[in-house]
Amino acid sequence: DRRGGVAHGRSLAAAMAKKPDLSLHIEALEHELRRTRPWFVHNVSRQSCEQLLYKRGDVGSFVVRPSSKANALALSHRADDDLVGHALIHVRLRDDGAAAADAGAALAFQLEDKPELYDTIDALLRALEPDVCFESSAFNDE
Repeated sequence: DRRGGVAHGRSLAAAMAKKPDLSLHIEALEHELRRTRPWFVHNVSRQSCEQLLYKRGDVGSFVVRPSSKANALALSHRADDDLVGHALIHVRLRDDGAAAADAGAALAFQLEDKPELYDTIDALLRALEPDVCFESSAFNDE
């Protein structure tokens, strides 16, 4: 129901504007990623991601999915023929007061154990090239 989606989107944006709750921002981000990024998969376990990458992925292929850890996304990538690597992408609220109505604008992204913060998840992933390859990472049709 399109009206339900619009109402949900408006209520989520209104809630984010009233209270900068990171979980609401992550919920909105995941919804947007499901719609717009072929490398984002939802409701998939770490083991299923490994199987998917071994079965359909070339070296450099990757998926991003919700993490079981709070305030994070999980990155799985085909490191070589015999290895799928995993890393956490920490999602943080920006300190500069970015507009809360835009889920992405209020967030910053950080790969686990790395000091760099990125304004978008795409920028973080692009910084990992050539270890990750966007062209071979279209999996959200599963």
